[in-house]
Amino acid sequence: THYNTAERMTTEHITTQQNTSQHSRTHLSTAILSYNYNIFLAQISTPNLQNNR
Repeated sequence: THYNTAERMTTEHITTQQNTSQHSRTHLSTAILSYNYNIFLAQISTPNLQNNR
């Protein structure tokens, strides 16, 4: 019984780590997408600024 409890806790701990890792990856890709989008917007708006000179 004690072994089963320890094993279950370990399994839950591993699952939690995997979920956290997955969440971190998702958060990271969202940040990268946001960063790329900001660059994209900057590239689009730059010619407009040059044309207004």
